[in-house]
Amino acid sequence: MKKIYYTSLFSCAGIGETFLQNLGIESALANELLGNRALWYLEKYKNTTMIPGDIMDDKVFNQLVAQHLEKKIAMCLQSCPCQDFSTAGKRDTSNPRAFLYERGLEFLEKVNSVNQYAFIENVPAFLSAKLDGKVKIIDIIKAKLEELKASAEKYKTIDNDMKKAVEKVISMAVNISNIFDKATPDKQNQLLRLLLTDCKLNGKRLEYKLKAPFDRLLSCKNHQDWPQIAVENLGEFGKIRSK
Repeated sequence: MKKIYYTSLFSCAGIGETFLQNLGIESALANELLGNRALWYLEKYKNTTMIPGDIMDDKVFNQLVAQHLEKKIAMCLQSCPCQDFSTAGKRDTSNPRAFLYERGLEFLEKVNSVNQYAFIENVPAFLSAKLDGKVKIIDIIKAKLEELKASAEKYKTIDNDMKKAVEKVISMAVNISNIFDKATPDKQNQLLRLLLTDCKLNGKRLEYKLKAPFDRLLSCKNHQDWPQIAVENLGEFGKIRSK
C-alpha cells in the first residue's frame, strides 16, 4: 500500500494522529505553538519535520508552506484551537486565536498545487459557530474548500506541453540572472525580446515593460504563489510554449 504523508497544523502532542500510521498515513511535517508539546510530538513521530512557533508569524508560516511544497505532501490535518467554541471552554469568539482556521485555509491555498486532501477537526459546537453572529464559520470553510477544489481540477486538465511551458517560465524567472550572464550576445538579445516590450530610450535610461506572463510573476511578492498564478493565467503561459 502506497503511503500518504501529511502536514499537521496545531498538532499539540499528536495524540489524535496515533493510529493513522496503521492506515499507511504518516506525518512528514508539523507545527505546534508550545515548545514542550512540539518536543512530545517529535518523540512520537521521529521522522517528521517539526517547525515550532506561532503560525501567525510569517516566517513560521512561510517555512511550513515551503516544506509542504518541497516534500510534495499530499494531505493536511488541521486541529484549530477549540477553547473558544467548546462548551467546556471560555467560548470567547472575539479571541484572535478563535480565527486560526483562517490561517489554516490560507495555508491550503498556498499548497493547493500539491495538496490532495484536507481534514479540519474541531468540537461539535464549531459546526454552529457564526462569524459576527451572521455567517456560519463552517459555511465559510466549505466555500473555500470548493474554490480550492475547482482550482486543483483546473490544474489537472493542463496537458504536458502546457506544464512544460509553465515550468519553463518559472525556471527562467528564478534563474534569469544566471542564464543571461552565461548566454552569448545573440542569445541575450533573444532573451530580451522574449521578456521585454515597449522599449524606448529616455535620455540615457532604457524604459521598458515586462511581457506577460513574466509581469505577473514579478508583481507577486511571494514566489511560492507562482504555481497558482500559472493556473489562473494558462492562456498567457500557453503563448510561449513553442518559443
